[in-house]
Amino acid sequence: MSIKLKSKSRKKKKNNSLLVLLVISFILLAGLGAAILSLSQKARTYQQREQELESQIALELKKAETFKEQEKYRQTLKFVEEIARERLNLVFPDEIIVIPHE
Repeated sequence: MSIKLKSKSRKKKKNNSLLVLLVISFILLAGLGAAILSLSQKARTYQQREQELESQIALELKKAETFKEQEKYRQTLKFVEEIARERLNLVFPDEIIVIPHE
C-alpha cells in the first residue's frame, strides 16, 4: 500500500507542477499578446503621423518653390516698373497721363 501511496503522491505532485507551469505559461502568453497589441497600435499611430509629416513636407516644398519663383520675379525690371507705377505713381517721361472726370 505504501508504494501505491507514494506513486499517487508523485503523480499529484507531477500534475500540480504541470498545472503551475501551464498557468505561468498562460500568464506569460497573455502578457505577450497585450504587448504585441500595444506595439501594433503604436505602429499604426506612427505610420499615420509619418503620412501627415510627408504631406506637410510636400506642402512646404511647394511653398519653397513659390518663394523661389517670386524671388526671381522680384529681380526683373518688370517688377520694378510695376512697383514704381503702383506705389510711387511714377511714369516714363514720354507717357501721357489721362485722369477721368468724376
